[in-house]
Amino acid sequence: MTDATTLQRAASDNGVHVGIVTLETDLAPLLADEMVASMKELELSAPLNTKFQAAIREAQQQDPSKTQKDEILRRINSVGKGRFAQRLAAHIDTTSHEVLRRVADAAISQEDERHDNPTDEVVDKTAPRPYDWLTVARYGYILAALDQMSHVVRNHGLLEEPAPASNVQDLRPSNGNE
Repeated sequence: MTDATTLQRAASDNGVHVGIVTLETDLAPLLADEMVASMKELELSAPLNTKFQAAIREAQQQDPSKTQKDEILRRINSVGKGRFAQRLAAHIDTTSHEVLRRVADAAISQEDERHDNPTDEVVDKTAPRPYDWLTVARYGYILAALDQMSHVVRNHGLLEEPAPASNVQDLRPSNGNE
């Protein structure tokens, strides 16, 4: 494990989720289509949209060059980070099932890779990590944060099935006709 990964894991274990590069470029492998669609709605210049799309596609396939990172951030800053985030959130909301499928595919791929390439690394088997999100591409820290929030809010992780609701009490008010 690299020093950066060790520090990232230690931070994540304490509820602090830190990326490797920057959020906008880290999201590209997972949300490239949604990012491009969001920018097209905000940026009216076709040539600038083409540059943004090329930068996003490069970041989707590999670690982006400094030039491509700068282009992504320049375009997002030009339309406003908040406006871009709102448009992106709307696109994610309408494609949430597709995004979750991509997350599941990444997790399954990561699990398959781990089984295909066993290491001598000692793993804390007591830690509640059904998926080691930090090893899932550059956006793993985002998934780790979402998984942690899912455990708190929904009592299960992103890809885990919820517990059966057999012990759930019906809290609806009685109308007295029963």
